[in-house]
Amino acid sequence: MKHEMQIKKMKAIPEYPESTRDITLTLGKVVSYQKILNAIAEVNLPILKKVECIDLFNSEALGPQHHNVTLRMT
Repeated sequence: MKHEMQIKKMKAIPEYPESTRDITLTLGKVVSYQKILNAIAEVNLPILKKVECIDLFNSEALGPQHHNVTLRMT
């Protein structure tokens, strides 16, 4: 049986550990997810690696024209 050796590249230990934060925004339903991503991108934070939508919440308390959007930022 032939075994191949795989060489893994090493990278420096980051100065700061990765951090993940969740934020919830109450927005009008007319605000698209793409508009949210565009606004975040305009800030141009090099430390921000990823943004993802993890929840959309609708409720009578928010009214028919609003919802909560929860974003996870890494």
